[in-house]
Amino acid sequence: MSSKQFQDIFPNGIQGQSKLKKFTDFPEEREPVIELLKMKGFCTKELISDNVLTSADAVKIISNYFKTAKPLIEYLNKAIEFKE
Repeated sequence: MSSKQFQDIFPNGIQGQSKLKKFTDFPEEREPVIELLKMKGFCTKELISDNVLTSADAVKIISNYFKTAKPLIEYLNKAIEFKE
């Protein structure tokens, strides 16, 4: 995801637990995409401090995390549900 809001909230970007070791027959100019395609799973995660969790704005802040991640979740769900 490349939106500014996504990058601000999830500075570590899209992450995966494990990756395929090799990926062949893919054009070199698409190199940044290869790392995403090699992932066996996708997630976003960021630590939330105790100060944020106990603040009056905690629900609003955490809701914003979910709203920001929603387009990624919808995109992945659409890819899984694809029917020819």
